[in-house]
Amino acid sequence: MKRILIPTDFSASALQAFLFGLEISSKASSELVVLHVLDMPLHFTSDLDGFDYSYEASVIKDLEDKARNMFEVWKKKYVKENTRVKLRVLQGPIAFTIEHYIAKNKIDLVVMGTQGASGLKEFFVGSNTEKIVRYSKVPVIAVRKSVKLSAIKNIVVPTELKLNRTAFIKEVVALQKFFSAKIHLVYVNTPVHFKASRVLNGLAKDFVKHYKLKNCETHITNDLYEQDGIIAVAAQIPKSMIAMATNSRRGLAHFLMRSIAEDVVNHVECPIWTYTNKS
Repeated sequence: MKRILIPTDFSASALQAFLFGLEISSKASSELVVLHVLDMPLHFTSDLDGFDYSYEASVIKDLEDKARNMFEVWKKKYVKENTRVKLRVLQGPIAFTIEHYIAKNKIDLVVMGTQGASGLKEFFVGSNTEKIVRYSKVPVIAVRKSVKLSAIKNIVVPTELKLNRTAFIKEVVALQKFFSAKIHLVYVNTPVHFKASRVLNGLAKDFVKHYKLKNCETHITNDLYEQDGIIAVAAQIPKSMIAMATNSRRGLAHFLMRSIAEDVVNHVECPIWTYTNKS
């Protein structure tokens, strides 16, 4: 983990992500990049051109200076002298600009604050963090509240108990080692995909054996929807972080079939680490 990205709007939740990212970068000896995106609205005109992307240089400079001043306040107050941390200020649509920066700058991990989303806002817009979870090709940690690295003692891992998730489980085991934590596998038994307890117990045993998991416990719970079961189990396990895979869906596919991971990001209180399935 050589380079960690922290997108920020300098809000309270963004500060919590910054502090958590600082702890991770310190332990991993990583470079920390703080990215502030200026999402400038279009200027409409009355001529045939339709709209104009141009802005007065002074307006852009004032916004950039404000971001740099906020960064310097955070840096002076929270960053140790030997920590490698820098600020980048870019212009563009927030989610697209972050996604592009991740791809072009060899980012290994993204840490973002989130306030979640609900109702129509969630369904039609969603939080910027939820969008990054959906699009990012690297793992993302979403942070809502203040959390210390040392406080993470349990990693809650929702699973379908399938034996073709080698890449994801490999990353989870690395995460377990980094946090010195216990893995809690969670299978949510729903009415749509109901399985008998004896079948699930056998699948869980085979799963743990197949991936040679250590310091691991299995939780099988019944619920109407996967995301509700995941949130309920995580709430019962103190000092936890959720680690789960997501599918990168865009356009109509995302509208019709939302990723469970994206839904959980918008509703959990504990940190959530997500990994995009490559297939």
